[in-house]
Amino acid sequence: MFVAELCIERSVFTVNIFSAIGLLLLFGVAKKSAILQVDYTNVLRERGLSRREAILEADHARLGPILMATISVIAGMLRIALGRGDGSVSGAAMATVVVGGQAMCLLLTLLVTPVLYDFFDDLHSIRAGTLARLPAWFWERVRWIPAPVSRRPAAETPKGPSAQPTSTGD
Repeated sequence: MFVAELCIERSVFTVNIFSAIGLLLLFGVAKKSAILQVDYTNVLRERGLSRREAILEADHARLGPILMATISVIAGMLRIALGRGDGSVSGAAMATVVVGGQAMCLLLTLLVTPVLYDFFDDLHSIRAGTLARLPAWFWERVRWIPAPVSRRPAAETPKGPSAQPTSTGD
């Protein structure tokens, strides 16, 4: 969002509905790239790679698709951003937001997403490790917490051929 506002400020365009549509396009592309990268990192970790190896391998494997998506979006929007003629101003605001934002999303996806993945994985490990190191008296006190009350099943009805209603032949 910051990059989109910066692109609009540096250009002659204003924030309008078209730049907001460009921002929505950016959110979708950036989200998709980050989700696929994290998902592939998790797949590599399930296959037995360490966290750092999985992050590096996922970045290396996802670099091509991320670059192709970035270049194709920028190439498609560059023509609209530099467009001349009647009505080009409305599309140019959207294209300016998309071109600047997509270039920044490339850096965010390849640099910030792996760093945040590493950070939150460390945070999860610390939290899980802290819970495992709690003293035994804590776990004994936790045991007294009653389990959720479950509903008792309805009164059992006898099963078998005599339990089924018989039809009277009228």
